[in-house]
Amino acid sequence: MQREAALMYAATHNLRVVGESSDIGSGLVFNHPGLLAMLAAVKSGRIFAVIIKDVSRIGRNAIKTHDIIANDIGAYGVMLHCYSHPPIPRNEQVPLRELVSLYEAKKRK
Repeated sequence: MQREAALMYAATHNLRVVGESSDIGSGLVFNHPGLLAMLAAVKSGRIFAVIIKDVSRIGRNAIKTHDIIANDIGAYGVMLHCYSHPPIPRNEQVPLRELVSLYEAKKRK
């Protein structure tokens, strides 16, 4: 279901999908093959956007997730699109409390 929603979001926002990755496992572990493949694509310069459901799909440790968004995605000029809330602009430092608030606000709905 997340894959289909992400593909629909891409089509709606005129984004061409050039790759996909997924993982099954704990959101507290950050060495899953899909996450590492996505980060490698970001660092290679092959992509300019990443589409996910929400930031909890990257990880459930708020500090480590914020670090990945700021230093491993945003630092490379890649825009993070979360189809369950507005996109996080390229190179914009997002305060940790805002990321947590976005996730918490969505969880309550």
